[in-house]
Amino acid sequence: MIIEEINRDLSRIIFEQPLNERCRLFLRLSHLFEQFDYHTQMEDYWNSRAALQALLDIAKILIRADIKIDLLKEMEKYISLLSRISDLPNIDKEKLRKKLKEIDRCQHALKDCDGPLGLQLRKDDLLNSFFHRKDIPGGGFAFDLPLLHLWLNQDYEKRLRQFKNWRREIEPVYLSVSLLLELIRNSTEIQDRVALDGFYQQDLLSGSSVQMVQVFLNGKYQDIFAEISGGKHRLNIRFMRHSSSNFPCQINEDIEFGLNVCII
Repeated sequence: MIIEEINRDLSRIIFEQPLNERCRLFLRLSHLFEQFDYHTQMEDYWNSRAALQALLDIAKILIRADIKIDLLKEMEKYISLLSRISDLPNIDKEKLRKKLKEIDRCQHALKDCDGPLGLQLRKDDLLNSFFHRKDIPGGGFAFDLPLLHLWLNQDYEKRLRQFKNWRREIEPVYLSVSLLLELIRNSTEIQDRVALDGFYQQDLLSGSSVQMVQVFLNGKYQDIFAEISGGKHRLNIRFMRHSSSNFPCQINEDIEFGLNVCII
């Protein structure tokens, strides 16, 4: 099977396309948390600076007052859905029980957050000074932000403790987003598909709630990427070839790939 070959391929690449704003928001937050966690593991000045940038981007997204509501509503939806399937045959009831308990813990952690999410980050003097200048090209030099320059030159262990304190405040957001994306990605099974002449189209079931589309591509297609678009009724995937000398163009050969249309 195609997907078995792809799963064995350590150089495979996964292209993801959210099909609604809420899922797009969750993916953005997840990506920023990954950046933050990666850079905080590195001891040098520039990685700490990059970690601060990711943290401020998270804080900027969390300014939206409805983020907490979106997360809680989404988890309530999954509780309702998972509860309905608990009596179906071949359901691992113990695994389902653990997942429902995990969702419940995330809900309570979010509800226990006083005020808007990330509020304390926006009140922090160091972060606040950087926040107002980070979008200015070159606006974060040492002469612009001497407090930041001082902090970045402190011992790594001291910086790491501060990073952990900041991370702790937004941990409920990270856990909730990670859980929701896990549920979305694992809601359906990956299917073997072939794109004829680099193009694939699939009709979507009427009334279905497609959250995300995943395309799994074998590493042997080193210069090919997937352009995914979709709406309520149809999904389109074009496989494009990257070239350093020309604009990307659709390939004219058949491509085997794995497809996961995440519906939940």
